[in-house]
Amino acid sequence: PARSADKYQWLGDHPPGIVEPAPYTSVEPAAGATIPAAIAAVMRPPHLDWVPPPYNTTVLPPPSLIIGPGSSVSCVNDVAEGELVIVRGDHSAETIVVAKPIILVGEDGAIVQGIDIRAPCIVTGFRVTGREVGIFAQGVSGTGRCPFIIAGCHCYRNGYGLRLYNCNNVLIEDNYLESNSEIELHIEHMDNGTIVGNNLGEATYQPGGGSVDVDGAALRYLTNCLFADNYIGEHYYGTRWYSCSHCVIRDNVYRNSGTNLRLGRNYGGGDYGQCEDMQVIGNDIGGGTDAIWAQACVDCVFNDNVLRS
Repeated sequence: PARSADKYQWLGDHPPGIVEPAPYTSVEPAAGATIPAAIAAVMRPPHLDWVPPPYNTTVLPPPSLIIGPGSSVSCVNDVAEGELVIVRGDHSAETIVVAKPIILVGEDGAIVQGIDIRAPCIVTGFRVTGREVGIFAQGVSGTGRCPFIIAGCHCYRNGYGLRLYNCNNVLIEDNYLESNSEIELHIEHMDNGTIVGNNLGEATYQPGGGSVDVDGAALRYLTNCLFADNYIGEHYYGTRWYSCSHCVIRDNVYRNSGTNLRLGRNYGGGDYGQCEDMQVIGNDIGGGTDAIWAQACVDCVFNDNVLRS
């Protein structure tokens, strides 16, 4: 199916007659715009009964600050590094800006319009809805002392559910990303990332009532990353990987996308988009048009995948 002319410029998907950008050119990431009402009106209702699994990745300290309904989330950074802030209730008109290494936990249906991450931190338990980007980080990397973890968050009815740009040493775990109008999960430039146990749901936005025009995960310039035990429902592309190397794609469930799993893209006879030393192992891929489309791959391994009609 044809895609709309103004989508996915960063990945080089252009309609005939439009000049492609130069190789290795990325867009400047943005996060703040709200979703147009006309688009939000045609998006499938999210699964608001979803309950994230209990957070147990790290041991949490006692809370230093609790922000309840009716209070502003603007004070989340008014604690020392490493301390725990709990947010409760409806804050859907506000965006949380995390400016220091803290632990930020949403409880009792905590909802915000967006979360901007500017320092390595732990973020878990939030519903995030209503912005161009639900959860956004640029230039943030985890360390042994200050981990960077996004876990158990529900991002829906945004443009991008979760968007990371130039971030390293990140754990993305047990999130539910659905009903977003651009891409559920978008990552550019990441080393040593772990993306496990996430549910990317089914695409919900059909522009003009036509074909599905949403990607599950769009991943570019990833190195030494693990993508495992995720569910990827119906999308234009389930996941696609461009210019990635030494990554493992393992034990995921793909269902009914136009192309469920795409690896690499041949650009003008060159190596733009080429994937190298990738391992695709034990995935369960069913329905859709293409199970796996490996267009530009070098030294990649495909083993024990189940490809269903």
